[in-house]
Amino acid sequence: MIEPHIAKDEPARLGALRNLAVLDTPREERFDRITRLAQTIFNVPIALVSLVDENRQWFKSCQGLDATETPRGISFCGHAILVHDVFVIEDSALDARFADNPLVTGGPLIRFYAGAPLRLTSGHAAGTLCVISPKPRAFSAHDRQVLMELAVIVVRELEDIYTAARERELREFIETAGAIIQSVDGQGRLRMVNRAWTTALGYSAQEAAGRDIFDIIEPSEHDHCRAILRRLSDSDSAVNVETTFIAKGGRKLRLSGVLSVLKRPDGSIATRGIFQDVTARQDLERLRSEVTHHVSHELMTPLSSTIISLSMLGDTVGTMSPEQRTLVAIAQSGADHLMAMVKDLLDASKSASGKLSVTAAAGDLNAAIDIIIAPLVPLAARAGLILALESPAKNKTAVFDPVRLRQILSNLIGNAMKFTPKGGRISVGTNEESKEFIELYVRDTGLGMKKDDLDRIFDRLYQTSNKALQGEVGLGLGLHICQELVLAHGGRIWVDSELGKGTTFHFSLPRAEKN
Repeated sequence: MIEPHIAKDEPARLGALRNLAVLDTPREERFDRITRLAQTIFNVPIALVSLVDENRQWFKSCQGLDATETPRGISFCGHAILVHDVFVIEDSALDARFADNPLVTGGPLIRFYAGAPLRLTSGHAAGTLCVISPKPRAFSAHDRQVLMELAVIVVRELEDIYTAARERELREFIETAGAIIQSVDGQGRLRMVNRAWTTALGYSAQEAAGRDIFDIIEPSEHDHCRAILRRLSDSDSAVNVETTFIAKGGRKLRLSGVLSVLKRPDGSIATRGIFQDVTARQDLERLRSEVTHHVSHELMTPLSSTIISLSMLGDTVGTMSPEQRTLVAIAQSGADHLMAMVKDLLDASKSASGKLSVTAAAGDLNAAIDIIIAPLVPLAARAGLILALESPAKNKTAVFDPVRLRQILSNLIGNAMKFTPKGGRISVGTNEESKEFIELYVRDTGLGMKKDDLDRIFDRLYQTSNKALQGEVGLGLGLHICQELVLAHGGRIWVDSELGKGTTFHFSLPRAEKN
């Protein structure tokens, strides 16, 4: 007896077999019907759907045999899965591979065997559809063709089981997911919604089925949503979207998520959406922004009066004692710091509500930078730092808002001063980034930042793990506002830093013309 050898792709074949999740499942009429038909067509006492596992062959359907499995080492099917055509043994007693096989010399006394491999879509053979007889017999080319056709039907049934199981798992996952999920056909009609969708919008799955998606989208957003759907239908990409849905009864929900398109072989498409309800978050952000804006405005008037009064008091410094001058200086510094934080709060409020604006025009960038840093140079010197403009010679014309540019650079330079030890240097300059943009940078020789800080440095209210060497740390809004102002100019902002070796903030502004 010769045992069937193991092919090189055996691990992959076993994976494909077990992925079907059919082994050791109960018998099913769909397979018994095929084996009964094979018995009748070929006039044999035994017909099997045999799945070849690692060490056994297991019978999903078995006609004419009481066993449910036999060892793989003595199986005929172990040989049959190694070929692509029907494997036929017309008389096992005359074949050296099987003459002394226990299945030949003992029950079921196999003399004739024909097995068609059950070749899956993956290309791997899961097992065979085989017919067996205790009597030798011939098996014609027509017989082989018929058995192969029946094997194709078995494969289809096996893969249908797999597909149905995966579909049940996917449906259960979709139904129990916390996200709001929907599928829309090419005509904009809802084809599938999950439980979270029906709970959020108040329509049952039956009420939603076939409904035009634009019936439940805020009318003012129809054009925008149609443009997104057209763009998706022309590509295979996914897009982020946020829009307002109208729930049953008229309540409005703000949903944010991702839309992706599925293109089917028949040319039809389905647009799938996975959303989160951000209505409460948006309302909270709006309320927080309004409160912040109101409180900041209310603080501005008394703060301005305090700063003016302290300034007037400072004019009489000659009549004060040293202790009084110190107290006035402390009060002025505290009031200035508080005013800076209030202004940051106001800008953050405007940013959150989309009202942070810039009024940009073409201008000489280096001249503007020189004007901005000139009053900061003596401040840096008093802190024991050198502040210098590195590229003042060449005129660079960019499109920028001078007031906002001052705000960006003052914030970046002030930040550098806080985290640079005495004797350090802060450099401001420009580079040729591209034909469309000019890059500006603020480079220091300070403490540098950890990678965790770099990943979040522009987040609102985020403060680095470093402790300031000079001055006070603000609210964690300054760099976030810088980012918003740069984006409002149409540029970008980024940072390079190495712990202990300093930090460089870069940002870009659009060119006004080619220099």
